[in-house]
Amino acid sequence: MNKQTEYQNIFDKVIKFATLRPRSIKEIERYFNRKKTVKGVQKQLFNKLKSLGLVDDKEFARWWVDQRLTFRPKGERLLRNELRIKGISEDIISTVFEEKNVINEQKKIATNIMSKKVNQYNNLPMNKARKRAYSLLLRRGFDWDIAREVIDEFLDKK
Repeated sequence: MNKQTEYQNIFDKVIKFATLRPRSIKEIERYFNRKKTVKGVQKQLFNKLKSLGLVDDKEFARWWVDQRLTFRPKGERLLRNELRIKGISEDIISTVFEEKNVINEQKKIATNIMSKKVNQYNNLPMNKARKRAYSLLLRRGFDWDIAREVIDEFLDKK
């Protein structure tokens, strides 16, 4: 197989990968490494993807936060960690969180999660209900202070 055909073959595959959903730079790099793409070809393809607007960490971070807040609400801490794993810089994460007002929405999101789960805790002793509620919210990435405030609201009504 000649170099042009190989380049086109890899280009077609990476375009398909990059258009399924927004991708971070690190995800594209991992894809290239998985496919054992030659460094020179990687650089060419990467520049091509950037020129087509298919690789942009800031856009990816916006999309990721929107998806997480809409379909599987999570706390700020967990969202930050997921974005770091995806290779997004702390500057971009902070900028996107400010744009999306994530930090101020944390109590509202935690309250929404608890409103869906509070009925499961009705028949439990208070200390066990509190423990489970804390575990739920902390697992989802909410800060201890927010979790305590929301749990106090719900379980004190009990």
